[in-house]
Amino acid sequence: MRLTLRTLLAYLDDTLEPQVAREMGQKLADNAAALELVDRLKRVTRKRGLGVPSSVGTKGDTADPNQVAQYLSDTMTAEQVAAFEKACLDSDVNLAEVAACHQILTLVLSEQVRVPPTARRRMYGLVGAPASLPNRKPGKTVPVGGTRDDTPPADDRIDASYLLGMSAFAAGERRAVRLTRLAVIGVVASLLVVAAVMAWPRHPDAPRETAALPATTPPPAPPAPVAKAEAVKPDAVPVTEGTKLEILPPPKPIEVPKVVEPEPAVPTPVPTPPAVVEPPKEAGPPPPASVDRAVVGQWEKREPLPVLVRQSPANPAWTRVPADAPELVSTDRLTCLPGYKATIRLESGVTVDLWGNLPDLFLGSPILEASLTPTVPAPGVSADLTVHTGRFYVITKNPKGATVRLRFATEVWDVALGDDKTEVVLEVSRELVPGPAGAVRASAGLHVNAGRATLTSTALKGVALGKADEVYWDSVSRLSRPRLDPDQRMRADRSAYWSKFPVYPDAARAKASLAALDDFSKKIADPNRVRATFDEALQDKPEAANFQAFATARVAVLMFAGLGDVNGLADCLGDPSRGFIRQAAAVGLRSLFAADPSSAERFREVLVAKARLPEDEADTAMRLLRGFTPAERADPETLTLLGGKLSSASVPVRELSLFTLVSFIDPADPAAKPLLTFDAAASAEARAASTAAWAKKIDELKRKLAEPAK
Repeated sequence: MRLTLRTLLAYLDDTLEPQVAREMGQKLADNAAALELVDRLKRVTRKRGLGVPSSVGTKGDTADPNQVAQYLSDTMTAEQVAAFEKACLDSDVNLAEVAACHQILTLVLSEQVRVPPTARRRMYGLVGAPASLPNRKPGKTVPVGGTRDDTPPADDRIDASYLLGMSAFAAGERRAVRLTRLAVIGVVASLLVVAAVMAWPRHPDAPRETAALPATTPPPAPPAPVAKAEAVKPDAVPVTEGTKLEILPPPKPIEVPKVVEPEPAVPTPVPTPPAVVEPPKEAGPPPPASVDRAVVGQWEKREPLPVLVRQSPANPAWTRVPADAPELVSTDRLTCLPGYKATIRLESGVTVDLWGNLPDLFLGSPILEASLTPTVPAPGVSADLTVHTGRFYVITKNPKGATVRLRFATEVWDVALGDDKTEVVLEVSRELVPGPAGAVRASAGLHVNAGRATLTSTALKGVALGKADEVYWDSVSRLSRPRLDPDQRMRADRSAYWSKFPVYPDAARAKASLAALDDFSKKIADPNRVRATFDEALQDKPEAANFQAFATARVAVLMFAGLGDVNGLADCLGDPSRGFIRQAAAVGLRSLFAADPSSAERFREVLVAKARLPEDEADTAMRLLRGFTPAERADPETLTLLGGKLSSASVPVRELSLFTLVSFIDPADPAAKPLLTFDAAASAEARAASTAAWAKKIDELKRKLAEPAK
């Protein structure tokens, strides 16, 4: 059989013989053009808005339905068939017409309409002869499906098979069957009426009937009479004699009729004594932070896109919060990496700006990253934030204000924002206390940028704060010191410090750092490759060193500090060719040790296990990172120790010695240039000149220390 349009339509409408249909299916499987035509047929027959098809060989919109009938009846010549099929393939309108007509004819002629014989005779009887012959039997036709219309018997009872199976309409049905059916219907109808009557609601004024209790069960004691009852449903209240209930709705009281006689006297209601108001108890300490996990807000997308990372309790790995999934979950630690600025909006309407910093952007603040953990707030509190380190600007969209609970170190501060125009900023910083112990000093400052706020803590009870007012706290004195009325000069200086958009101290370095931040934000496409992106940036060594390359590498090193990556910082501290990388690692390590004191021991283990430093050299590196007290800096022996470590066998120890010695001099002094050329990774011969210059400078510093104070 040839694969033509007509045979394809017969195959789709399932009018072919089974064997022919199988052959046609095999041909379709091997013919890509035919499969494409099948898809087109299915598509055009469901397409709406098609116009009127035009006839083959005509112009305009002239349509001849006889052409489709001739094509489907196979009465066209070969030339006419070719022209008709070409017109169908070139026009969706013609193709949809022939396909739809074939499908309709298949359904009509293959699935015969079963007309009752009596209805056929009545229809033909409406018109007299010779227009109709009511007694003529239906002729036999050959439809598209190949089935024949057999003549049904003339018995009226056969009509029942055409009328939805309702044999009750057959004229030949026995009378007993009809009576039985009618009786069943009557019984069912009676039961429905009885059920409807029993379910009909009673009138509200009708007395209730109570079921008799068993003899062994004592009757329940009647409730005490009351003058007025709460607004409850009548069915929910036991009815007793003499009781009057005020029922809502309806608003008008309903008097329940008496059931038992005689009516007892209604006791006189006893007036209730006034309630004793106890003095308010002093509020105890705030409850600990909630450990429940729930979506508490989301972070706002801004340009350039910041790098906000999170760390869940179940997964210590840092992952970036993607822009397409900004939901934030409680108990997840959120960190805005150094230099980036991110905004999170909580479900309560409180907005928090996380303000990361870099030394090139703002030298006045010691912080790098901004890190906090949001938790599910307690009733009456709009936000509960555990602040680890960094600066945070807090506002609310609620015109009535909001209460924000801030937890840091050992403190819990409840800050009540006066309205939606109030903005407060909290900065929590941690710094290493110089000395061998490696102690950490935490400090916090709260500043009101706009509006008014009220602070409540363990030490301060409802301190009212206005614009430019501040409160300070530190872990050494453990005292909160409000500064409520600074003078105008100090007010201007402090406002500049707390500004959200500070003036950069070095425009060129700030521009390079901002460009590096923007570049890293674009590179971290995979949320799981945050650390890998910074590591790859440090592995890239441009052929021509430039200021921008230096800035990018320094920023990448400080990102390791924000992520708490001691392995990355150890690699940077031992970098074999770039001194500025080693110096940035020293800055990052001091910041990390202050933010997370437990990281110091982990770093020492990395120095011994990975960097292969001897135990004593590792201890020296840790001592240099922790810094020296003022008394130790005034001791000439400290300078002697630092000068001797410039010749250590370890690159990290030599670099940290240089890092500490630079703090004794003025790097901007032109005389200090030979000192700053010291390269800890160079050979002994290459650094001999700068080592000698340092020896001379150390002797000069010792003489100044030995001079009596004037």
